[in-house]
Amino acid sequence: MSKDYRGYLTQAGLNYESTAHALGKVVNIAKIGIGNGVLPDDQSPMGLTAMVNKIAEFPAKVYQDEKNPGVFVAECAIPAEHAINGTGYYINEMSAILDNGILYAYRRVSGDFKPLITSGEAKSYLYRLRFIPQNAGVVNVTIDPSVVWPTLADLKREIQRHEESRNHPDASLTEKGFVQLSSATESTSEILAATPKAVKAVRDLVAGKYTAENATTSKRGLVQLSSATDSTSETLAATPKAVKTVHDLAASKAPVNSPALTGHPTAPTPVDSAAGQEIATAAFVVAKIAKLVNSSPAALDTLQELAAALGNDPNFSATVMNLIGQKLSKDQNGADIPDKQRFINNLGLRDVVNQSIAGVTDYVNQQLVARDNNINSRATWDYVNQTFVRRLRRGAVAVGSNETEAPAGCFTTMVIRTQAWYRPLQMNINGGWYNVDG
Repeated sequence: MSKDYRGYLTQAGLNYESTAHALGKVVNIAKIGIGNGVLPDDQSPMGLTAMVNKIAEFPAKVYQDEKNPGVFVAECAIPAEHAINGTGYYINEMSAILDNGILYAYRRVSGDFKPLITSGEAKSYLYRLRFIPQNAGVVNVTIDPSVVWPTLADLKREIQRHEESRNHPDASLTEKGFVQLSSATESTSEILAATPKAVKAVRDLVAGKYTAENATTSKRGLVQLSSATDSTSETLAATPKAVKTVHDLAASKAPVNSPALTGHPTAPTPVDSAAGQEIATAAFVVAKIAKLVNSSPAALDTLQELAAALGNDPNFSATVMNLIGQKLSKDQNGADIPDKQRFINNLGLRDVVNQSIAGVTDYVNQQLVARDNNINSRATWDYVNQTFVRRLRRGAVAVGSNETEAPAGCFTTMVIRTQAWYRPLQMNINGGWYNVDG
């Protein structure tokens, strides 16, 4: 029967691994144990809770197999000078021991002998235990060069990983890397590093100019920062916070050129006589409107009401003048009536006028009879002209109160409200006109 040198997880190790997986913990392999005990070939390593005969422990290094990531490797390095009780020893078994002392994995070893360094065999030994965990995610991979002796393969692997991750890039403002030194003091390069010589040159230059005094408006110096936005100080320097506060405030204001104001902006109220480019405030406009209205009645205190009162006639003045031109003149006392007879008819006074004329005629006839009924036999023509009426007519219109009858010798021509218009009846005697006075 051939020897079985494979690595096995113990049942105790499997149980702890399952618990760690359920609780979200990790499995830490802390030590590699070596021993000279021999496990019988017919006995399974899975039932072990301790090595057959452990003789030494070494720090463990745990990593995944690069060619087969499902396989983990726990290894240790045995220094050449290591001895037990001053003598060499045989190695027949090795194990992976957790940080809590649980025997996690175990394998048999072929019986290697570790000699003393004094025997002339000055070399170190590397032992590995390969195992396959059931929950690979909980196994903590640890490589600690400070406690583990690296092999040549380890060094090559780490060098290759370093080259792949860094590839020796040059340093920049955003990435670490290799950099070239420079002693220049006037360079604007952002990929070179200043030498102490360059720093000293700048320091000496500053030492000759800088006085470490407070800055003023006339000289350079130390200055204190301030975030105030309403300070009148000339010894403080504004912080970006203060600048941003003022910037945000300015951004919220309306521009000088064609501002679009919001809210309730105010302005000084101009005097009543203002006629320039002053801003007309609400108070100014109200005052102007009040002055324009000037206590007008409510029915005529708007332009719309005034327009309605004028009949919405844009030529109201011409219209009124035309209407006035069609009216009778007061100082003509009715003499400018175009058709006086029609006017008398319209007033319903035709019968009154006719009766007045008939009465005058009767009166004149009575006077003629009383004087002389026989004109042809007794009177000369001159006498007739001087004594008798030759013609009758209506005299000028006169205005009086609204009386029930016209004055003696007159007849009424028109009555309007409290006034009456009347005309005297005139007779022609010897070439002259005389009022009939009754």
